[in-house]
Amino acid sequence: MISEIGIYSVLYLLFILGAVVLAVCIFIGAIFYWEPHGPPSKFPEDQTLIALFSAHHEAFDKLRQMADEDRTKEMFISASDLTKDLTNSHQQEYNNLLPRLGSGMKVSMRDNGIVRFVQAAGDGLLKRSWWEKGIEYVPGNYEKNAVMVPNLDDVSKLRGGLYLRKIESNWFLFYRYSE
Repeated sequence: MISEIGIYSVLYLLFILGAVVLAVCIFIGAIFYWEPHGPPSKFPEDQTLIALFSAHHEAFDKLRQMADEDRTKEMFISASDLTKDLTNSHQQEYNNLLPRLGSGMKVSMRDNGIVRFVQAAGDGLLKRSWWEKGIEYVPGNYEKNAVMVPNLDDVSKLRGGLYLRKIESNWFLFYRYSE
């Protein structure tokens, strides 16, 4: 038969063990569900992207035209990954034009004719959320799936979705965030 002191010792150990298990579960839950919101400190400002577009307008137009010709499905192209199904002449042109737009620039081609030039992108913890910002060409109704905003520099209050700021005709700055 267990003495009264022994029962209290076992109950105390079970209580401590339960508290440790609960603390570990809360910590692991925080890791899986906590997501940093918004862009990192190296987020490109609107004026920087507009100046880039203005300085290299012809390169953006040429890349958009080539992306439209090369599009067989949704795909990404970057200067470091030009092994996609592209014609040899286009591979060389991509190789010449993309570095002019800055290191790390990626071109995203979509089935609907939208061409995105992603200047910066990032993931949240465990890739549960992600964001990207850059310049976008939209051939048709741009207001269909996006929210027009006057400024994309302060995105801290924006929820998940696609946000556009018009540069000219069918060219926009874009910010896309997935929660």
